[in-house]
Amino acid sequence: MSSFLNYLASTKRTLASQRHMGLHVVLSNEACDLDSAVSATVYAFLLNSLQQKAYVIPMPMSVIPVLNIAREEYSLKTEVVYWLGKYEIHPDILIFRNEIDLTKQHEIGLKLTLVDHHVLPPLDAHLDPDIVFIIDHRKLERTAVSVSGGMVVEPVGSCCTLVTEQILDKDSSVLKDNTIASLLYGTIVLDTVNFNEAAKKMTPKDVRMYNTLCFSLTTLLSKDRVFQDLVEAKTNVSGLTSEQLLRKDVKVVSSEDFRIGIASVPMMVKDYLQRKDVGRDLSKHCCRQDYQILVILGANHTNETIYRDMAVFSTQIDLRDELVLHLCNAEDRRLQLQPMGVNILGCSTFLQGNTAASRKVILPYVKDWLAKQNI
Repeated sequence: MSSFLNYLASTKRTLASQRHMGLHVVLSNEACDLDSAVSATVYAFLLNSLQQKAYVIPMPMSVIPVLNIAREEYSLKTEVVYWLGKYEIHPDILIFRNEIDLTKQHEIGLKLTLVDHHVLPPLDAHLDPDIVFIIDHRKLERTAVSVSGGMVVEPVGSCCTLVTEQILDKDSSVLKDNTIASLLYGTIVLDTVNFNEAAKKMTPKDVRMYNTLCFSLTTLLSKDRVFQDLVEAKTNVSGLTSEQLLRKDVKVVSSEDFRIGIASVPMMVKDYLQRKDVGRDLSKHCCRQDYQILVILGANHTNETIYRDMAVFSTQIDLRDELVLHLCNAEDRRLQLQPMGVNILGCSTFLQGNTAASRKVILPYVKDWLAKQNI
């Protein structure tokens, strides 16, 4: 068993034995996609390795990765289950958000490192003072002054690219663990859409870190095969209901008065909306999650071509139409939204001409609209 697997297997024992002691938690984002899950587990291992080598007395807080979803949601993350499982990382050795009380830990002693996000949701805002470091690849929404240890925030294709760079800067020997190198390799390939230039996700740094990982692997993997396998795992949703698909990869933005879900589904939205009773499922889902609006983002990668579409659903039609107008006009119509005719009550659907604009691009537009509702 690799040192990485040994470490992960020990973290649950650490959590159980140190419930009354301080902990350093490396926290994934709430969507807990492959990039976020791999970034959290690998970066936690790096921090733990650095602490073990430094051998400081008294020992610093133990470091554990936490996947920011409930354990029962993990099976919905089909590509995460597949890629981690391929390297013998099974859910029984992982820690999920519903298995640690971060509010209680905050009172005992807590350090937080955020990976693949850099702003906590409102319900976790009280944990803000505990943030010591951030690694993210999204548009910056906070100042470095508010984080004691600083931030690494850079618009690259994958957060795992930045994690790989951190490993090279702090302890390159970590990449000798083939499991770690393989996990990072596959995630970067998926996030850059197999380095497809049309996706406009890859940067020179993604390419450099990918090449570094190629040299670290004990057996070179075919990036085309890895990409194909990961896309198949991500789109293998035959066992999931329409409602589960909306929980598979979702991010939430909220204020005092509004809560908006932005769900990415592993298919085109037009195909998703053809599922049986989907209109009823949308209403029930919004009610259960307390969403005033639900944005659904679809995508399909066919050979070198990328297609994207979108739906905005709400039982409050005026509210939906306000957000739709904002998205259509954002940054001089950057998204290039073209109306599609889908006959589902409360649902506006669009083909997205700008196929390079993923959720990472759309999310700030939704946040901007939400901020204006609270003025």
